[in-house]
Amino acid sequence: MRLPAALLAVAVVAAGCGGADAPSRAEYATAADKICADVNRQVAKLSAGASGGALDRALTSLGKQLDDAVERLRDLDRPSGRDGDLAKRWIDQLSRDRDRFKQILAELRSALRARDPGRIRSASRRLDRVNFSDTDRLARGLGMKACAQ
Repeated sequence: MRLPAALLAVAVVAAGCGGADAPSRAEYATAADKICADVNRQVAKLSAGASGGALDRALTSLGKQLDDAVERLRDLDRPSGRDGDLAKRWIDQLSRDRDRFKQILAELRSALRARDPGRIRSASRRLDRVNFSDTDRLARGLGMKACAQ
């Protein structure tokens, strides 16, 4: 049985590609850092002097951006082997940190809506104390910079 030339060419090219290879640790770090840099720029735009309504909208937007970023990071192809395991641990820890952070963001938004200065101060202090050291350590282990601040 003879294969048509075009079909044979497609088969040869497909066999030569061997499917998508897992990215290297450096490639993964670069891709992840681009996503983290996007979020970092958005966070930097938040104005501490904004009115209550504007700050509430900014915090709501920040929560959505964090969700989007974590999903984009989760969807990245991970390296294989130990680096892939480390990347999975990083994403899992980042997800837990995001969830804690968003819970406090929600408390801050509620306090802003209630115009309760005591609750606003309390939630703000809690936000300042959120510890991302485990996430940052894992990100640095993968060679990331923007994701490990």
